[in-house]
Amino acid sequence: MTSVAYNLRGVSILQVDESLAGKTLAACIRTLSPDYSWARARQLCSSGKAWVNGCVTADPAERLALGDVLELKLHAPRLRVGNLPRATILFEDRDMLIVDKPAGLITVPVGDRSQDSMLERVRLAVDQRGLKNASLSMVHRLDADTSGLLVVSRNRDATRALKAQLFNHTIERSYLAIVHGELLATTIRSHLVENRGDGLRGSFERSCAKTSAQPTHAKLAITHVAPLKRLQGASLVACRLETGRQHQIRIHLSEAGAPLVGERVYMKDFSGKPIPASRHMLHAHKVVFRHPRSGAPVAFSVPPPEDFANLLLRLEG
Repeated sequence: MTSVAYNLRGVSILQVDESLAGKTLAACIRTLSPDYSWARARQLCSSGKAWVNGCVTADPAERLALGDVLELKLHAPRLRVGNLPRATILFEDRDMLIVDKPAGLITVPVGDRSQDSMLERVRLAVDQRGLKNASLSMVHRLDADTSGLLVVSRNRDATRALKAQLFNHTIERSYLAIVHGELLATTIRSHLVENRGDGLRGSFERSCAKTSAQPTHAKLAITHVAPLKRLQGASLVACRLETGRQHQIRIHLSEAGAPLVGERVYMKDFSGKPIPASRHMLHAHKVVFRHPRSGAPVAFSVPPPEDFANLLLRLEG
């Protein structure tokens, strides 16, 4: 039987019973506090408020076992850098790591601020094993709400080799996305600008082409889209990047009339009824490139996380 106790120090305690065994930390937090949203549950994890068996646990997707004791300590000091479950590191050698970033976490700190980020979590995980990596570098980035694969280089030579592949568009990056409505197979090609004329990042061709010449800072963006499955009011599609610009997939899908489910920024032109979701449903599913040392082709893939899979299952129904 699940036991829950509260005390005056702002601590709530739950012992995992048969009904909760195997569920994620975020799900158990919501059982403990039903008024909390999924976003709030994830935020409590990342800020160090969730403790399992006496240890702070920052991964909201970690699954709890029968008998585990979850403590929610609302007044605990904020965790500056979250922990990184070993399962998150999918591959590791002397030149690089392949990691599975959870949704809700930024890739690298912004500016000079000290922030919890995937890069800092990877650095901490490596340092804790006594392997100092002063040259750790993210080869590419994902939006905070986007889950999935990231390539991390471990030395300067690897960084140069991998960045060169990124620059030459020879790193293949494929994403899974749940979008509103239906989208046919297409290649979307446009030039992205910081402000398309309405305050939003977007395609120059979308709103500015008739009034001005293409600015020199406009960046070519190419996204290949393939439909995978028709859903209820939505579709599962695959997106392959030929270029990798900031928010490229989100912008291209939105401007094509099929914004991501859960999208909150690029929804201005969408006239349909938004499907509710805790985040935008975009997952970096696969990456293919050449190893920075040997030059041999390598490929990695990872399935979508639980929130993506659950929404997909619900929309299939």
